Amino acid sequence: MLACEASHVSVLVRTARDFAVAHRLSPRQTDLLLHLVRGTSRKSLAPDLDVEENTVKTMVRQILEKTDTASLDELRCSLLERSAP
Repeated sequence: MLACEASHVSVLVRTARDFAVAHRLSPRQTDLLLHLVRGTSRKSLAPDLDVEENTVKTMVRQILEKTDTASLDELRCSLLERSAP
């Protein structure tokens, strides 16, 4: 990972943590969100979080509902907008 990419991810992680608090995500949902922000694919999240794939799908759906976003792309865009200086 390039230094600029690492810096960008670092800013997004901080933004995602604040976003998670503001939207009252559970610690587990916050952990999943942070993995997604770091670029972990949904498919590889299940073993990383020691849960079933369907649990990951459910958690993603719950995060989208709590944040009033329609997709992960929309959620990522929202985080990018919030992290912009």
